[in-house]
Amino acid sequence: MYLVIRGDRLYAGYSETYTKKNGRRATRGRIAKSLGSKSELLAQDPQALEKLRAELRQMSAPNQATERTKKMLRRSPGSNDLPFIGEPVLNYANCILKPIWEKELKLKALVRYYSIKFGLDFDGEAMLWQNVVECIIGQSSSGQQYRTGRSFQFGSPLFSTDPNSLYALLDFVSRIHKPILNNVNKILSEKNERDSSAVFYEVLCDDVILLIDRNGIPIDICADETKASAQTSQSNSLQELTEAYGIKRTIAFIKNESNTTNRLLKLASEKQGFLLECSLSGSNDVWQEDCGWEWNKEQTEKFKTIKCSVLAAEGASQTEFRMVFAWSRKRFSEDMKRIELREFAARNAVSRQAEICPSKLGSKNYLILNGNQAQSVNEEELKRDKELAGYSAYLFKDAREYDEDWSVLDPDQKQELSASEIVEQYKSLDEHRKCFSLMKTNISMKPLPVYAQEFVDARDAICTLALIVVKILARKLKSAGTPMSSEQIVAALRQAKAAVQLGDGEGALFRPLGQAAYPCEDSNPSEPIKFHKETDLSKILKCMEMKPLPQVGNKNEVAHCLKTRFDTNEQALGAVFEV
Repeated sequence: MYLVIRGDRLYAGYSETYTKKNGRRATRGRIAKSLGSKSELLAQDPQALEKLRAELRQMSAPNQATERTKKMLRRSPGSNDLPFIGEPVLNYANCILKPIWEKELKLKALVRYYSIKFGLDFDGEAMLWQNVVECIIGQSSSGQQYRTGRSFQFGSPLFSTDPNSLYALLDFVSRIHKPILNNVNKILSEKNERDSSAVFYEVLCDDVILLIDRNGIPIDICADETKASAQTSQSNSLQELTEAYGIKRTIAFIKNESNTTNRLLKLASEKQGFLLECSLSGSNDVWQEDCGWEWNKEQTEKFKTIKCSVLAAEGASQTEFRMVFAWSRKRFSEDMKRIELREFAARNAVSRQAEICPSKLGSKNYLILNGNQAQSVNEEELKRDKELAGYSAYLFKDAREYDEDWSVLDPDQKQELSASEIVEQYKSLDEHRKCFSLMKTNISMKPLPVYAQEFVDARDAICTLALIVVKILARKLKSAGTPMSSEQIVAALRQAKAAVQLGDGEGALFRPLGQAAYPCEDSNPSEPIKFHKETDLSKILKCMEMKPLPQVGNKNEVAHCLKTRFDTNEQALGAVFEV
């Protein structure tokens, strides 16, 4: 509550949130009671207004709510990153990501339309969104969460405890994932966030083909029904996928393997591009020359490009491509740290003449053995690795080079990928592979068997939607000047947790974990959190125009910080209330 002065009259006021006719939320002030005449109070006490304001702050709902937990916070000042015994834990990552799902991708209205069209007897949109978030934050099923003390999602009910509803959801997603992804692509194209000038594809686990645009946002996904190995091209499935979106050429993201040359020649015969990382140990030393290097603006990375070619065994065909060399201070620091640790272990073993089993040694040990005894350090190999520290090399072929119309365009119209963008694309595509594999593990269908092809396709579609949400958030963070990788985003969202204190007959209180500065005895827990330092989670909240949670707050305070709404405590608690 706060003090309202109107002329000579004093009133106690408060703010309330309401919904307008157009559906938007707004705040308005209300008068609770009259406090008398201003002149009379000042005549009795010159400090009456300050005392009155302090009294109203003490009467406000947040302070009344937090009095129950002040003693616990004071008694255990160092346990803000852990829940108290018996406190459920909620993860509010779904509230952070919901604006992307509802406003930017506009999927809430679309999925609800299809839910009504197919006559679902449950909230298909809410259940799909819950599983998309589950892919990202990596939690087990809701029943397992409660038994093991792991986090629920903020305000989400126990959808996944009903096997029939989960199977119905998978069947529902398998029928609508194509129109959903088509609608997402249409929206991103209208916002100029979909750049299809260079389209990449990579073969993920279980022979799944993921199509990705130049901005790193997934386009679509499909399973290779022929179950072809990674050494052959998934031409049938890929062709159907590219034809559906009018894509002429694609660039394959492949790993460096023993028969890489044959793989590149096969892609060239199909007029496809490629991108892969290659080893520097067997290459010539032309890349070590000082000329031709280009530094980035921050002077933390440098790049160099040379033209190369690979010739078929029969000498009939030749494929030209670009080899990009890169060096970064971050990679140099990481490589040198690993090399120094291995060097220290090798020299220590030689000084002790330690007996070592050769089969237990790693590929990089810098040891020369005499039988099972460490004899000396391989100084030549050690020197070579130190020279290569920080460097990496990539092979790139743009599929558009096969088009004669593109080749005659001006350099400005070609929109070729620069050396720095090629390296960035490789890192982004490698992130996709790791994140997608992690998300397939995160979306817990156990103990439900998911073997039918339509259910597998639905699971892959859910993971793709989760990956799209993460990549859009990554682009927003990059535009805000705080770039973060997908792995950093996922790790930060996993830490978006709040412990819940359930009072007898009173409203629930929410206390964020692992974020707040430890409060002093006289601090006001209802004030916004002051971080010791800026964290990845605080960057995400700032990018999404949200506020950090108060040290202790009720549902209205939490909803205000996360720009959402909870009409009742039961709605905010979700699965906790049901259990």
